[in-house]
Amino acid sequence: MNSTFGQWVQQISGTIQYINSVYFTDTNTGYAVGDSGLIIQTDDGGEYWTKYDPGINQCLQAVRFITADSGFVIGDFGRLMTTTNAGQNWSIQNFTSLYDLYSICFPSKNIGYISASSGAMFKTIDGGASWQLQTTPASFNLLSTFFINVDTGFAVGWAGTIVKTINGGTNWEIQNIGDTNNPVSVYFTDNTTGYIVGAKQIQGLYFGIIYKTIDGGDHWTNQNPGTDAPFYSVFSPNQDTGYVVGLKWHTPEAIILKTTNGGENWNIQASGTSKQLHSVFFINTNTGYVVGDSGIILKTINGGGLGLNEIKFNSGFIKIYPNPVTDNVTIELSTESRDADVTILTINGKELVKQHLIYNMIQLDLSSLAQGVYFIRIKNENEIIVRKLIKK
Repeated sequence: MNSTFGQWVQQISGTIQYINSVYFTDTNTGYAVGDSGLIIQTDDGGEYWTKYDPGINQCLQAVRFITADSGFVIGDFGRLMTTTNAGQNWSIQNFTSLYDLYSICFPSKNIGYISASSGAMFKTIDGGASWQLQTTPASFNLLSTFFINVDTGFAVGWAGTIVKTINGGTNWEIQNIGDTNNPVSVYFTDNTTGYIVGAKQIQGLYFGIIYKTIDGGDHWTNQNPGTDAPFYSVFSPNQDTGYVVGLKWHTPEAIILKTTNGGENWNIQASGTSKQLHSVFFINTNTGYVVGDSGIILKTINGGGLGLNEIKFNSGFIKIYPNPVTDNVTIELSTESRDADVTILTINGKELVKQHLIYNMIQLDLSSLAQGVYFIRIKNENEIIVRKLIKK
C-alpha cells in the first residue's frame, strides 16, 4: 500500500501481533520484535519477513545488534536473548526476572546498557556476557536510553524522568523538563545535540512533546511539533534530519513527522495507516522503517518524500467548497493556475477520481464515495497542492 504523498510503503510482515522495535544491520538484513515472543527477520530489505519461534511468550521490547552476527533482544520479566549467528538461533541468557527491560544501547562493542523498570539500569563491559545492576535516582520506568559514548548517556521515562551520567553509570543525575511531561524516547545526533519525545498530560489527556538540546542535555527547549498526537519514538540519521512516530490522534492516520533543519520545523508525512506506530529506524538518510500495532511495517526509500505541509502551490488562490461535502464539490483556482490535473485520493494514496481542469473551475460528483477523509491533489507542470476533504 503506497502513500502517494509520504511515500511510505507497507511491507508483508506475516504477523498481526504488535511490533515494538526494529533494527537493521545493513540494507538487506533487519529484525523486529514484539508481543508474545515475536521475532521476525528479513534478508531482502523488508519485502518479506520470516518468523522465528523462540519458545517464549513475554513481550519483547527492543532489538539491537553490535555486529552483523551478534545481537540482543530484551523484554518483560527480565527476558534477555542473544544471537551470534545473525538470528539463525537465539539463546535465552540467565538474567533477573525482577525488572522489565525496555531499551538497550551499545556505544561500543563491549560496553552496553539496558534501561529497565523502577529506575533500574544494567551495564556490561564484556559484550553482554555479564551484566551489573546500576542505581539511578529515578523511580519510574526508564523507557529509553541512549549513550553518546561509553561514559555519557541518558535515560528517560514517565513523569518527567530524565537521568544523565558522565562516568559510565557510576553516578546518575536527574534532569527536569516538568513532571507533567512523559518522555518515552531519546536520541542524540552528536555529543551536544539530542531529542526527547513523548507526551504531556493536560486535564487527563495526552499531547505530543518534542524537546531538543544543543548543549549535551544541560538545557532542553520545547519545540512545536505541529500536531497534538503523542509520540513513541525518535530517530535521526544525521544532524539535520530527524523522524518522530506516534499515535493516530484526531487524525485519519498515525503520525510520522520529519525535520530537515534540525528540528526548527516538523512536517507531517502520510503514513497510510491508522495503526499506532512504536519505533522508527533509518539505515541511511533515505531508507527507513517504521513498525507498530497489528504487524504494521512501513518502508521508505526516499526519506518519506514530501510532507503534506511541505507541498506548496504558490500561484494565486484556491477554493474548495463545500468542505465537508455531501454530493458535489467545487474547486476554483486563480486564472493563472488553470490547466491542471485534479485527483481525489484515499488517505492511502489510491486514486478514485481524476479529471483535467482546463478552465479555472470544476465541479465533481462525489455522492458515491463513502463517508470519511480524502485528499484532493491539484497538479500542473510546476506546482502541486494537496488539501484534505471530508465526505459526510
